[in-house]
Amino acid sequence: EALYEFQELGEKYNMSLMLLNAMAACNMHMGCFDDAEKLLQEALSKSANDTNSLINLLVCLNHLQKPADVIARYTSQLKISSPDHPWVAKFGELEASFDRCADQLRKA
Repeated sequence: EALYEFQELGEKYNMSLMLLNAMAACNMHMGCFDDAEKLLQEALSKSANDTNSLINLLVCLNHLQKPADVIARYTSQLKISSPDHPWVAKFGELEASFDRCADQLRKA
């Protein structure tokens, strides 16, 4: 029901980045990742480096099992545009942890 409220607000006023992201989140919650991706691409067409849109798109693309190079491109864009964001920091920590584990396995 929240999705319909957001759609009505967008039709009545303007499709802001916040509304597009909220609608995408509703779609992802319902398992409609293709619809969510379209909304997030629309959001990025309005603001190419919007942090929330990029993060939501990365989640969406992973659920859609998109190619790794596509996901890497958006991840790189997010790291460049918002290097101090907590999501980016946590992602960096997880990458470093994975790399350490991979190194340990190579040495074993």
